Amino acid sequence: PMHPAVVRARDIASSVVVTIPRHASLLRAAELLEEQDVHGAPVIDTDGTLVGMITRSDIVGYLTDHVDPGLRESLFETTSFRATDIERALAKRTPSVEDAMT
Repeated sequence: PMHPAVVRARDIASSVVVTIPRHASLLRAAELLEEQDVHGAPVIDTDGTLVGMITRSDIVGYLTDHVDPGLRESLFETTSFRATDIERALAKRTPSVEDAMT
């Protein structure tokens, strides 16, 4: 018998795993994370091989290092994570998941 305080992964994890292609844009990754309401997702190669992980924190970290400081401040005034904000921050840049994944 299990102790009542024990929590199993199957009790809290999603049964559907959202994956993101290695060459997807960072904006698309942000959209997928937002749509699925998840913090991160596995990144896969064209043959389905796991090549890394991308998280909301990875995307925020990339933006912190690569966007205009004034825009960065306005972007991070809110604690929300909306793909529309990411799109605005990236403007003409088109980084891929590979640029930010861990």
